[in-house]
Amino acid sequence: MGIPKTNSLLHTNQMPDSINTTKKISPETQAYLDKLNASKQIMAPVEELQDRVQQLCDKLHTNLANRFPRLADEYEFTYTTGKRYIKIIEITDKTSNSSRSVHAFVDRRNGDVYKPAGWAAPTKYVRYNLLDEKSFKRCLEKADHCGGYLYMDRSGKYEA
Repeated sequence: MGIPKTNSLLHTNQMPDSINTTKKISPETQAYLDKLNASKQIMAPVEELQDRVQQLCDKLHTNLANRFPRLADEYEFTYTTGKRYIKIIEITDKTSNSSRSVHAFVDRRNGDVYKPAGWAAPTKYVRYNLLDEKSFKRCLEKADHCGGYLYMDRSGKYEA
């Protein structure tokens, strides 16, 4: 007997000669693709978001200066803008610029604030949103230089 021959691509290592681009897409699929493309392309208002990130950096430094006036001269909070995230950086030795750590990440697309998982990436869950007035005010009220305001409660929920 042997293996029956089939035209299926699953049984061969060949690629099709052409791809059918005339195939109709359902309205639901098209709506999903449109939504997906829109979410990738829409960016938050850059000036407003950078202004709010700067306000957060200023608040963090003010909190440090109120609690530890002698240390405030050595510390600085600044930010850098990457492809997807704005990285808030804490510099603990301004003279040599050598001791730097990530304080938080802000998503450029929507203003979501994340606790850092490391130097290059944020954690999974959103902590605040800088473009939402209520969340932004709460973020500034709770902001401290140690980052305690970025931790979630034991329930795993965070009400920003």
